[in-house]
Amino acid sequence: MQLDVNALKFICAFVFAVTLMAGITSCSTNNTADHMSAIEQNQPIDIPSLYKEQLENKGLDVELYLLEKGRIAQLQNNFEASRASFNEEVEYVKKRELGDNTLPGADINVGSVIVNDNMLAYKARLFELEMVYLYQSYNYLALGDLEGAMVEIRLAEFLLNEAEKAREREDFKEEYFRNTEDGVQKKIFDNQQAIQKGAMKNQIELNGTQGNSDAVLALMTDKNPMGVSNPPVDVETVADSDSTEPQSVSEEESYRTELQKISDENFAEMSELLGKTKSSVLNPYVVYVGGVIHEMSGELEDAYISYKKSLELMPSNPYLQREVIRMAIKLDKTYDFDQLKTTYPEVWKQIESSSYSEDSGRLIVIYEDGWTPQKQEIFITLGAVAIAYPVYKFAWTEPQPMLVSAQSGEIGNTAPICYLGSLALRALQEEAKWRIIRQAARATAKASVFAAGTTAAAIGGATGNNSMQLAGLGVMAASSIYNNLSENADLRCWMTLPENVQILVSELPSGEHKLTFAPQSTQLKLEEIVTIRKGHITLVWVVHVGESLDYECLWPRTLNSGKRGAAIQENNISDDVKTHTADKL
Repeated sequence: MQLDVNALKFICAFVFAVTLMAGITSCSTNNTADHMSAIEQNQPIDIPSLYKEQLENKGLDVELYLLEKGRIAQLQNNFEASRASFNEEVEYVKKRELGDNTLPGADINVGSVIVNDNMLAYKARLFELEMVYLYQSYNYLALGDLEGAMVEIRLAEFLLNEAEKAREREDFKEEYFRNTEDGVQKKIFDNQQAIQKGAMKNQIELNGTQGNSDAVLALMTDKNPMGVSNPPVDVETVADSDSTEPQSVSEEESYRTELQKISDENFAEMSELLGKTKSSVLNPYVVYVGGVIHEMSGELEDAYISYKKSLELMPSNPYLQREVIRMAIKLDKTYDFDQLKTTYPEVWKQIESSSYSEDSGRLIVIYEDGWTPQKQEIFITLGAVAIAYPVYKFAWTEPQPMLVSAQSGEIGNTAPICYLGSLALRALQEEAKWRIIRQAARATAKASVFAAGTTAAAIGGATGNNSMQLAGLGVMAASSIYNNLSENADLRCWMTLPENVQILVSELPSGEHKLTFAPQSTQLKLEEIVTIRKGHITLVWVVHVGESLDYECLWPRTLNSGKRGAAIQENNISDDVKTHTADKL
C-alpha cells in the first residue's frame, strides 16, 4: 500500500502546485471598467501610459488591451494613438494567423484543461476585427485622409464578405471550421496590397444572389426571417495532442451532453436578441459606413451595393430604405425599380416626389449608444465538480433614439442599424462547441482526481490503513479547494464597443446649421455648428455613454471638427449658454 500512498501524496502535491499557479495567473488586473467610468464622466485619460505594463509584458490578453486602447484613445480624440494601437493589433493578428491554424475559441492546451479558459491567449473574434477596420477608417477620416479610410473599409468589407461566404457554403463542415475561418484572415494578408488599391473588387454578395435583382430585393422586407438561430451544434470528439487522455470516455461524453443542454437553454432564453442578427460576422454598421465612404470617394456603384446589403441585414431601418431608393434612381437601376416600388411604395413616392435643391448637401449622423453588454459567470454543478460558464443575461429593450433638430425645427430621430450585443451573443454561441469540449475535458480530469481520493479513503477505512485514508481525504479536500479556486469563466471581451448603433440621414441646404442632438429619455442636449457643403456628405459621429454625449465631425475635417466634453443638462443652465463648447484636444 505504500506505493499507493506515495502516488496519492504526489497527486495532492500536484493539485496544490497547480492551485498556486491558478492563483498567480488570475492576478492580472483589467481596469477597463475604471476607464469607461472616466469616459462617462468626461475625465481625461493618460493615453501614453494606458495599459503600458500589460502591453510590455505581452501576456495572454495583449490583443484585448490593444483593442481597448485603440477604442479609448479614439473616444479621447487621440486619433494618432488609436491608429497606432489598431495597427499594432492587426500586425499581432497577422503574426498569429500566419503561424497558427486554430480558430479563436477552438484552441485547447494543458492550462485550459487543468485550470480554466483564461489560460488561453485572447484572440480577437472576426466581428471585433471588422470593428477594428471600421474604427481605423474613422481615425483616417478624423486625420483628414479619405484615401486611408477607403483602404480600411475595403479590408473590413473583404473580411466580412469572405467570412460569410465560407460559412454559407453548402459543403461547409464544422470539423473544418478552424482552417476555413483562419483562411479568411490569411486571404487579407496574402492579398492586402491588392485589396487596399481596390484591384480586388469586393462587391458584397447578397446570399449568392448578386445580379438577380428580384431575389436580392425580395430579401429586403420585414418578413425576411433574419434572426433564425443556427441549429444546435453536434459536438464530436476533437483529438488534441496537448490535452490529457480522459480516464472514461463515456463520462466525458456525459459531461458534454449536459453542458450542451445547459448552453442551448441559455441561448434559448436570449432568442429575441439572437434574432437581431444572422451571424456574428454580418455587421450592417460596417457595411453601411462602407457605402458612405464609397460614395464620398465617388465609387457610386460600390456604394449602391453596400446600401443594398445593409438594408438586407436591417430591413426595418427607414434611412436605409431611402438610401437604396435614392441611389437606384440616381444610378438609373431600372431593373430594381419594380421591386423597390412594390416593397417600399410609400418611401418610393416620397423620394420620387421630392425636389432636392441643387444647393443642398447630405447630413449623415452616426449615433453610438451605451456600452456593449458584459458576460456573466454562472456555476454548473456536475457530480463532484462545478464548472464556471460564461453567459449573457440581460433583458432586451429597444434602444431609445436620439432627436436631431435644427433652428428651423426637428430633422428626425435616429433609427437602429446594428445591435453589437447581438453580434457578441451570436459569437459566443458560435464558439460554444469548443468551450464545451474544453470544459468537459476539465470536468473529467478534476472528477478523476476527486474519485481517486474517494476510493483511497474508502479502501483505507475498510482496511484500517489510516495513512491511506488520510491521504485520500486530503486529495478530496485539495481537489475541492482547487476546483473552487481555479474554476473561473472566461469573461474577456472588447468592453468599450457600443451597445447599439443608430443613423439619421437628411438633406439640408448648404451652409452652417446650428444642430441639436438630444437622446430620448435623458436630459442630455448637445448643440453644434455643422457645415453642409453643396453636393457633398457631412458625416457626424455622436457617442452617448452615461452622462457623456460627445460629438465629432468626421468629414469634412475643419479646425473645429474635434471636440470633446460633457453635454449640458437641459434643466441646469440658461438658454444663452446651451451651446457645447468643449475644448479641442
